[in-house]
Amino acid sequence: MTNSSLQSKPHLTVLDGLRGIAALVVLFFHYTEAIYGEDYETNFIGHGFMAVDFFFILSGFVVAYAYDHRMKQIGMKRFFINRLIRLHPMVIIGTLVGLAFYLLNPYHNTLLEAGAGNITIATIGGVLMLPSVDLPYCWGSIFPFNSPQWSLLSEYFISIIYAIFLCRIGKKSLAFVGVACIAWFSYTAYQAGWINLGWDFKTMWGGFPRVCMTFISGMLIFRFNMIIKHKFSIWLPLLIMIIAFTFPHKDNDWITEIILIGAVLPLVVSIGAGCELKANTKLATVCNFLGRLSYPLYTTHISFMFLYSEYISQNTFSIIQKFSIAFVLMLVSVLFAYCIMKWIDEPVRSYLRGRN
Repeated sequence: MTNSSLQSKPHLTVLDGLRGIAALVVLFFHYTEAIYGEDYETNFIGHGFMAVDFFFILSGFVVAYAYDHRMKQIGMKRFFINRLIRLHPMVIIGTLVGLAFYLLNPYHNTLLEAGAGNITIATIGGVLMLPSVDLPYCWGSIFPFNSPQWSLLSEYFISIIYAIFLCRIGKKSLAFVGVACIAWFSYTAYQAGWINLGWDFKTMWGGFPRVCMTFISGMLIFRFNMIIKHKFSIWLPLLIMIIAFTFPHKDNDWITEIILIGAVLPLVVSIGAGCELKANTKLATVCNFLGRLSYPLYTTHISFMFLYSEYISQNTFSIIQKFSIAFVLMLVSVLFAYCIMKWIDEPVRSYLRGRN
């Protein structure tokens, strides 16, 4: 939303802050996964994976906010160029970072076990946003070097659907499509027993109804102006968001999860969009920074987590020690993401925007 044609629109600073906090939730959730394994009922942030659904809802709102009124003017080509400039540099960087960590894994001879050919295919697939091969020690991810990249594939998919179809239909038609997508994903979640789908080869196809449901809900918030004005700053939507992510997890809890991503998290976006922060305040500065950091952090943190998971599995630690080590590595991940943001991602995107 940095184009000159958007300068008359207010910047959604609180949503920037919430996006950054959601990225931190993903970071923390992945480390707790390494500690608790698949015991999501014990994991006190067992619904942290729904931060991805929050990203999708937020993306639907922001894309509609930025492009609904001007798609006819700029055309699909310009839209896709803008999306590629925004998303793809970090896709490449995240893949290369993951590749480096994978090859330098101190606990396994990954080059020998995975094979140079499979590693090459996985690298090319990651750079081109194409699921390729399942490599050892990558938890079955469709993008073995950067498992969160599955959600970016979903973003690319829904961006194409938006440009071709969603931006051209009216509010009532969009609402009808949204209801159909809720039914589609609800049935998919019912079959799987939960909504955490799309990231591995077993559930890859579940990612498409997941992003359709959540992205369209974000669009509907904008189209129907479901923005709730209030004076509670970022704290009210943040509280609701944290309650959703820490809501107790149970097996086969797909109905609760559909309600959380279909009603509660859209409410967070509605309330977040209804809050305006004064520019140049400390809170606005923090929100802007978190928004800038969110994407580099999301696309690079998983390599540190994989290393951490291997480390604690090879040694004996108490739960306190595990969390202490995790906390240090999370700080390292944030610092690493900041360096990537400052010296690679933002300069590269600025250069590409200047050339286009």
